[in-house]
Amino acid sequence: EKLEKEDLKLIPFLMKHKHGTPFEAAWFQFLIKCPIGVAREWQRHRMSSFNEISTRYVKLDPVFYVPQGEAIREQVGKPGHYTFVHLADYNEEIKLAMDAAYEFSQKTYDRLVYGFGLAKEVARNVLPLGLYTEFYYSVNARSLMNFLSLRNAENALYEIREYAKALERIFADQMSITYEAFVQNGRIAP
Repeated sequence: EKLEKEDLKLIPFLMKHKHGTPFEAAWFQFLIKCPIGVAREWQRHRMSSFNEISTRYVKLDPVFYVPQGEAIREQVGKPGHYTFVHLADYNEEIKLAMDAAYEFSQKTYDRLVYGFGLAKEVARNVLPLGLYTEFYYSVNARSLMNFLSLRNAENALYEIREYAKALERIFADQMSITYEAFVQNGRIAP
């Protein structure tokens, strides 16, 4: 769509002067697959809609998150004022410990469901936060900018920041003029 010269000025003006409601007219819907722990962090953004695929109705796909590279880190400092430092010394031991815990919880889940006949919605309580889940994330452009400003920040949780980077690339591609105004405005949602 071709925009007039005046229209090209309007979007940065709206952004700069915090006229946010026009940005609520544009909507995105993403299918997200991430660890449950990341999904819970994500769902703190309540100005959007989430529809999670339920293991009550869908066969469980036992895929678990095992951090690698930068994601292996230790927390240094007091709660609320801590930083993360890469922890390179124990990579293989960490992977083995997490794999063992995941395997145990999956076997326990299978035994409860297929051995005892326990309802899936009860048995899934033994599954860890590292289990991948899927959900539809529906969000307007204004709320997406808020999500991106918070979750693609340097101090955000590493795992959710990786997802925010991917969403930001899509946002920049789909709404390039709005994205440019967002960046020029200091990455603050209107």
